[in-house]
Amino acid sequence: MESNGTASLHLAVNDKIFRQFSDAIAAVAVCTMLPILSTIAVALRILAQKGLKKVPLGADDYFIIAGLVFASANCGQAIWGAVRGGLGWPVEYLIIYGRITIYSKV
Repeated sequence: MESNGTASLHLAVNDKIFRQFSDAIAAVAVCTMLPILSTIAVALRILAQKGLKKVPLGADDYFIIAGLVFASANCGQAIWGAVRGGLGWPVEYLIIYGRITIYSKV
């Protein structure tokens, strides 16, 4: 650590940014991990049915695969919203960057 305090200032700035955007960071983290985990679970289910039990896929399996696709697309939209759209951002930043328009003040 430097003696002039630059490293502690850098840490304080990063901590402030993390606290301000913690909801957006959490949305990206959750929406990254859940599709990965659910894909693994569905793959293991299909592997167990097709590989181990030699049972053909049923309608429930196809609905699970379709649900996985829709849930992953939903998570993709949430990630886009957190990164580009302002999901989880402080309102001040939404106004500064033009993501929100104030039409009237009460």
